[in-house]
Amino acid sequence: MSRIEARRKKRERCAIEVLPSLGSGQGSRGVPWRVCGSGLAPRQRKRPHCAPIMVVSRKSQCGSASMTLARRQLRCFRLPASDSDQYLLIKLCAVTVGEHDMELLESLRALIRTLRREKREQYHRHVSVGDLLTDRSEIARDYGFGDGTSCYDNVLILGDVKVGKNCWIGPNVILDGSGGGLFIGDYVDISAGVQIYTHNTVKRVISGGVAGVEYAPTRIGSCVYIGPQSVIQKGITIGDRVVIGAMSLVNRDVPSNSRVLGIPAAPK
Repeated sequence: MSRIEARRKKRERCAIEVLPSLGSGQGSRGVPWRVCGSGLAPRQRKRPHCAPIMVVSRKSQCGSASMTLARRQLRCFRLPASDSDQYLLIKLCAVTVGEHDMELLESLRALIRTLRREKREQYHRHVSVGDLLTDRSEIARDYGFGDGTSCYDNVLILGDVKVGKNCWIGPNVILDGSGGGLFIGDYVDISAGVQIYTHNTVKRVISGGVAGVEYAPTRIGSCVYIGPQSVIQKGITIGDRVVIGAMSLVNRDVPSNSRVLGIPAAPK
Protein backbone atom coordinates (compact mmCIF):
# COMPACT_ATOMS: atom_id res chain seq x y z
CA MET A 1 0.00 0.00 0.00
CA SER A 2 1.39 3.41 -0.93
CA ARG A 3 1.94 6.14 1.66
CA ILE A 4 -0.78 8.30 0.11
CA GLU A 5 -3.28 5.43 0.24
CA ALA A 6 -2.39 4.75 3.88
CA ARG A 7 -3.01 8.38 4.77
CA ARG A 8 -6.38 8.34 3.00
CA LYS A 9 -7.50 5.24 4.88
CA LYS A 10 -6.39 6.75 8.18
CA ARG A 11 -8.44 9.90 7.53
CA GLU A 12 -11.50 7.84 6.68
CA ARG A 13 -11.28 6.15 10.08
CA CYS A 14 -11.33 9.50 11.87
CA ALA A 15 -14.84 10.19 13.16
CA ILE A 16 -16.86 11.59 16.04
CA GLU A 17 -18.85 9.44 18.44
CA VAL A 18 -22.58 9.83 17.97
CA LEU A 19 -25.63 7.96 19.12
CA PRO A 20 -26.59 5.08 16.80
CA SER A 21 -30.16 6.41 16.81
CA LEU A 22 -29.07 9.29 14.60
CA GLY A 23 -29.12 6.93 11.64
CA SER A 24 -28.43 8.49 8.26
CA GLY A 25 -29.68 11.74 6.88
CA GLN A 26 -28.95 15.05 5.25
CA GLY A 27 -26.28 17.46 6.44
CA SER A 28 -26.29 21.23 6.18
CA ARG A 29 -27.70 22.62 2.94
CA GLY A 30 -28.32 19.16 1.56
CA VAL A 31 -24.85 17.71 2.11
CA PRO A 32 -25.43 14.02 2.95
CA TRP A 33 -23.94 12.44 6.07
CA ARG A 34 -23.92 8.90 7.35
CA VAL A 35 -23.10 6.97 10.51
CA CYS A 36 -19.78 5.09 10.22
CA GLY A 37 -19.70 2.60 13.10
CA SER A 38 -19.36 4.90 16.09
CA GLY A 39 -18.72 7.96 13.97
CA LEU A 40 -20.26 10.56 11.71
CA ALA A 41 -18.74 11.50 8.38
CA PRO A 42 -19.88 13.29 5.22
CA ARG A 43 -20.21 11.15 2.10
CA GLN A 44 -17.71 11.86 -0.61
CA ARG A 45 -18.83 14.55 -3.00
CA LYS A 46 -17.29 15.91 -6.17
CA ARG A 47 -17.77 19.55 -5.28
CA PRO A 48 -15.13 20.80 -2.78
CA HIS A 49 -17.45 22.86 -0.57
CA CYS A 50 -18.89 20.13 1.64
CA ALA A 51 -20.41 21.63 4.76
CA PRO A 52 -18.77 20.92 8.14
CA ILE A 53 -21.02 19.34 10.76
CA MET A 54 -20.70 20.23 14.44
CA VAL A 55 -21.63 17.52 16.92
CA VAL A 56 -22.27 18.79 20.44
CA SER A 57 -22.09 16.02 22.99
CA ARG A 58 -24.45 16.43 25.93
CA LYS A 59 -22.73 13.82 28.06
CA SER A 60 -18.98 14.04 27.56
CA GLN A 61 -16.15 16.50 28.03
CA CYS A 62 -14.84 18.75 25.31
CA GLY A 63 -12.88 16.95 22.61
CA SER A 64 -12.27 17.23 18.91
CA ALA A 65 -11.39 15.22 15.85
CA SER A 66 -10.89 16.22 12.27
CA MET A 67 -11.12 14.63 8.87
CA THR A 68 -10.02 15.76 5.44
CA LEU A 69 -12.60 15.05 2.78
CA ALA A 70 -13.29 16.57 -0.63
CA ARG A 71 -9.92 18.35 -0.59
CA ARG A 72 -10.54 20.50 2.49
CA GLN A 73 -10.30 20.20 6.25
CA LEU A 74 -13.58 19.66 8.10
CA ARG A 75 -13.64 19.79 11.89
CA CYS A 76 -16.09 18.24 14.35
CA PHE A 77 -16.31 19.33 17.97
CA ARG A 78 -17.76 17.75 21.12
CA LEU A 79 -18.80 20.21 23.81
CA PRO A 80 -20.12 19.57 27.33
CA ALA A 81 -23.77 20.24 28.15
CA SER A 82 -26.24 19.21 30.80
CA ASP A 83 -28.54 16.63 29.21
CA SER A 84 -27.00 13.17 29.68
CA ASP A 85 -29.24 11.42 27.17
CA GLN A 86 -29.17 13.52 24.04
CA TYR A 87 -26.76 14.68 21.38
CA LEU A 88 -27.41 18.02 19.78
CA LEU A 89 -26.53 18.04 16.11
CA ILE A 90 -25.80 21.48 14.76
CA LYS A 91 -25.32 21.47 11.03
CA LEU A 92 -23.09 24.27 9.88
CA CYS A 93 -22.74 25.63 6.38
CA ALA A 94 -19.33 25.79 4.76
CA VAL A 95 -17.48 28.96 5.63
CA THR A 96 -17.42 30.72 2.30
CA VAL A 97 -19.04 34.10 1.75
CA GLY A 98 -22.31 35.90 2.32
CA GLU A 99 -25.17 33.84 3.71
CA HIS A 100 -22.94 30.86 4.54
CA ASP A 101 -20.94 32.99 7.00
CA MET A 102 -24.13 34.26 8.60
CA GLU A 103 -25.54 30.75 9.07
CA LEU A 104 -22.34 29.63 10.77
CA LEU A 105 -22.32 32.71 12.97
CA GLU A 106 -25.94 32.25 14.04
CA SER A 107 -25.34 28.58 14.87
CA LEU A 108 -22.38 29.46 17.07
CA ARG A 109 -24.30 32.25 18.78
CA ALA A 110 -27.16 29.88 19.54
CA LEU A 111 -24.75 27.38 21.07
CA ILE A 112 -23.09 30.06 23.22
CA ARG A 113 -26.48 31.35 24.43
CA THR A 114 -27.45 27.82 25.49
CA LEU A 115 -24.19 27.24 27.38
CA ARG A 116 -24.42 30.65 29.08
CA ARG A 117 -27.95 29.93 30.25
CA GLU A 118 -26.93 26.55 31.65
CA LYS A 119 -23.91 28.06 33.42
CA ARG A 120 -26.06 30.78 34.96
CA GLU A 121 -28.75 28.35 36.10
CA GLN A 122 -26.28 25.87 37.58
CA TYR A 123 -23.59 28.13 39.08
CA HIS A 124 -25.11 31.67 39.06
CA ARG A 125 -22.15 33.08 37.15
CA HIS A 126 -21.11 34.55 33.81
CA VAL A 127 -17.77 33.56 32.27
CA SER A 128 -15.93 34.15 29.00
CA VAL A 129 -16.70 32.06 25.94
CA GLY A 130 -13.45 30.15 26.39
CA ASP A 131 -14.48 29.07 29.87
CA LEU A 132 -17.91 28.02 28.58
CA LEU A 133 -16.27 25.61 26.15
CA THR A 134 -13.53 24.23 28.39
CA ASP A 135 -13.10 22.53 31.76
CA ARG A 136 -10.78 24.20 34.29
CA SER A 137 -9.59 20.92 35.81
CA GLU A 138 -8.87 19.51 32.36
CA ILE A 139 -6.75 22.55 31.47
CA ALA A 140 -4.69 22.02 34.63
CA ARG A 141 -4.19 18.33 33.84
CA ASP A 142 -3.12 19.14 30.28
CA TYR A 143 -0.30 21.31 31.65
CA GLY A 144 0.77 18.67 34.14
CA PHE A 145 -0.41 20.57 37.22
CA GLY A 146 -1.15 18.60 40.38
CA ASP A 147 -4.37 16.76 41.25
CA GLY A 148 -7.23 18.98 42.33
CA THR A 149 -5.82 22.11 40.66
CA SER A 150 -8.03 24.22 38.40
CA CYS A 151 -7.02 26.87 35.87
CA TYR A 152 -9.23 29.30 33.95
CA ASP A 153 -9.06 29.22 30.16
CA ASN A 154 -7.87 32.84 29.83
CA VAL A 155 -4.75 32.30 31.99
CA LEU A 156 -1.52 33.11 30.10
CA ILE A 157 1.05 30.35 30.71
CA LEU A 158 4.58 30.86 29.39
CA GLY A 159 7.57 28.54 29.50
CA ASP A 160 8.31 26.11 32.33
CA VAL A 161 5.52 26.38 34.92
CA LYS A 162 5.13 23.76 37.65
CA VAL A 163 2.05 23.86 39.92
CA GLY A 164 1.29 21.50 42.80
CA LYS A 165 -1.92 19.97 44.10
CA ASN A 166 -5.21 21.62 45.05
CA CYS A 167 -4.33 25.05 43.70
CA TRP A 168 -6.83 27.57 42.31
CA ILE A 169 -5.68 29.77 39.42
CA GLY A 170 -8.18 32.55 38.78
CA PRO A 171 -9.08 34.44 35.59
CA ASN A 172 -6.74 36.84 33.77
CA VAL A 173 -3.64 35.50 35.54
CA ILE A 174 -0.14 35.53 34.01
CA LEU A 175 2.19 32.64 34.91
CA ASP A 176 5.57 33.36 33.32
CA GLY A 177 8.06 30.50 33.49
CA SER A 178 10.16 31.63 30.54
CA GLY A 179 13.07 32.86 32.67
CA GLY A 180 14.27 29.64 34.26
CA GLY A 181 11.05 28.22 35.64
CA LEU A 182 8.12 29.15 37.88
CA PHE A 183 7.54 26.69 40.73
CA ILE A 184 4.35 26.78 42.81
CA GLY A 185 3.59 24.44 45.71
CA ASP A 186 0.35 22.89 46.98
CA TYR A 187 -2.78 24.66 48.21
CA VAL A 188 -1.98 27.99 46.57
CA ASP A 189 -4.78 30.39 45.61
CA ILE A 190 -3.79 32.80 42.82
CA SER A 191 -6.52 35.42 42.63
CA ALA A 192 -7.84 37.20 39.55
CA GLY A 193 -5.39 39.38 37.67
CA VAL A 194 -2.24 38.20 39.47
CA GLN A 195 1.00 38.43 37.45
CA ILE A 196 4.01 36.28 38.34
CA TYR A 197 7.19 36.82 36.32
CA THR A 198 10.59 35.22 35.76
CA HIS A 199 11.96 37.88 33.40
CA ASN A 200 11.88 41.58 32.63
CA THR A 201 13.02 43.81 29.79
CA VAL A 202 13.71 47.04 31.71
CA LYS A 203 17.49 47.20 31.13
CA ARG A 204 17.15 46.13 27.52
CA VAL A 205 14.72 48.96 26.84
CA ILE A 206 16.49 51.80 28.67
CA SER A 207 19.84 50.78 27.14
CA GLY A 208 18.43 50.86 23.64
CA GLY A 209 19.02 47.17 23.18
CA VAL A 210 22.62 47.13 24.46
CA ALA A 211 21.72 45.12 27.55
CA GLY A 212 19.79 41.90 27.31
CA VAL A 213 16.64 40.57 28.91
CA GLU A 214 17.07 39.62 32.56
CA TYR A 215 15.95 36.17 33.76
CA ALA A 216 15.60 34.52 37.17
CA PRO A 217 13.41 31.64 38.41
CA THR A 218 10.57 32.37 40.85
CA ARG A 219 9.45 30.02 43.63
CA ILE A 220 6.25 30.04 45.68
CA GLY A 221 5.77 27.65 48.59
CA SER A 222 2.65 25.84 49.79
CA CYS A 223 -0.44 27.18 51.56
CA VAL A 224 -0.06 30.65 50.00
CA TYR A 225 -2.81 33.17 49.22
CA ILE A 226 -2.02 35.81 46.57
CA GLY A 227 -4.56 38.64 46.49
CA PRO A 228 -6.13 40.08 43.32
CA GLN A 229 -4.05 42.20 40.93
CA SER A 230 -0.78 41.53 42.76
CA VAL A 231 2.52 41.44 40.86
CA ILE A 232 5.43 39.17 41.81
CA GLN A 233 8.69 40.10 40.13
CA LYS A 234 11.34 37.75 38.75
CA GLY A 235 13.67 35.86 41.05
CA ILE A 236 11.43 36.09 44.14
CA THR A 237 11.10 33.26 46.66
CA ILE A 238 7.93 33.11 48.79
CA GLY A 239 7.81 30.71 51.72
CA ASP A 240 4.98 28.58 53.10
CA ARG A 241 1.79 29.82 54.77
CA VAL A 242 2.03 33.33 53.35
CA VAL A 243 -0.71 35.89 52.68
CA ILE A 244 -0.10 38.58 50.06
CA GLY A 245 -2.63 41.40 50.13
CA ALA A 246 -4.49 42.63 47.06
CA MET A 247 -2.70 44.90 44.57
CA SER A 248 0.72 44.30 46.12
CA LEU A 249 4.08 44.56 44.36
CA VAL A 250 6.36 41.79 45.63
CA ASN A 251 9.95 42.74 44.76
CA ARG A 252 11.81 40.93 47.59
CA ASP A 253 11.70 37.50 49.16
CA VAL A 254 8.89 36.75 51.63
CA PRO A 255 9.65 34.37 54.52
CA SER A 256 7.27 31.65 55.68
CA ASN A 257 4.42 32.50 58.06
CA SER A 258 4.27 36.11 56.85
CA ARG A 259 1.58 38.59 55.81
CA VAL A 260 2.64 41.31 53.39
CA LEU A 261 0.87 43.97 51.36
CA GLY A 262 1.45 47.28 49.63
CA ILE A 263 3.74 48.78 46.98
CA PRO A 264 6.31 47.52 47.59
CA ALA A 265 4.92 44.68 49.71
CA ALA A 266 5.96 44.85 53.35
CA PRO A 267 5.02 42.94 56.52
CA LYS A 268 1.90 44.14 58.30
